[in-house]
Amino acid sequence: VTFNCGSSPYKLVLSSTKSITQTTVIDGGNLVTLDGGGQVRQLLLNNNFDATTPTLTLQNITLANGHGTDNAGTGAPTGGGAVYRYGGTLNVINSQFINNIGPASGQDSAGGAIYSVGVGTTTVVGSTFQGNQASDGGALGNLGASVALVNDTIQGNRATGTGGNPGNGGNGGGVYMDG
Repeated sequence: VTFNCGSSPYKLVLSSTKSITQTTVIDGGNLVTLDGGGQVRQLLLNNNFDATTPTLTLQNITLANGHGTDNAGTGAPTGGGAVYRYGGTLNVINSQFINNIGPASGQDSAGGAIYSVGVGTTTVVGSTFQGNQASDGGALGNLGASVALVNDTIQGNRATGTGGNPGNGGNGGGVYMDG
C-alpha cells in the first residue's frame, strides 16, 4: 500500500480499525500519518497465536493518536494503541508512534503503541516511540512473543497500571516483556 497524496504531509484520520489478513506492506513515504483520532486502534494483525504469517511491514509512516480500548475479559484484544499483533509477523522500519494509548490498567494489557502476542516476531528498526501509554509497556508490550529492537528511540512513554504482575500492570514504561 502506497499513498498518492502529493508532496506535503498528509494525515488520514481513521474511523475504524483496519484488519490485516494477508501479507501487506504499508509505505507512508515519510509523509503520511495514520491517525486514530483518539478513538480507534489503527491496525489489527489478528490471525492465530501459533502462526508466523501473514507479515505486516510498516515503513516510513507515522501512527498517532490510536486507542486500543479497555476491553479486558471480553475476548477482544486488550492493548496495542496503534497496532495489535496476535500471531503473524510485524516489521516496522523508519516509522514513528506518537501519543497512542492502550488500556489504562489490567494484567497482560500492554503496548501503548504496539502489543505483540504469540508466535511470530516483531522487528523494529530505526523508529521512534514518544508519548505512548498503557497499563504495561508504555511503548511496546510483548506476551510470549519475540521482539528485536535496532537503533530505535523510546522516550517519554508511560506504564499507567499499578500493582505489577499479577496485578493491574505498571511494568515497563518503555518496553514490557512477559513469557
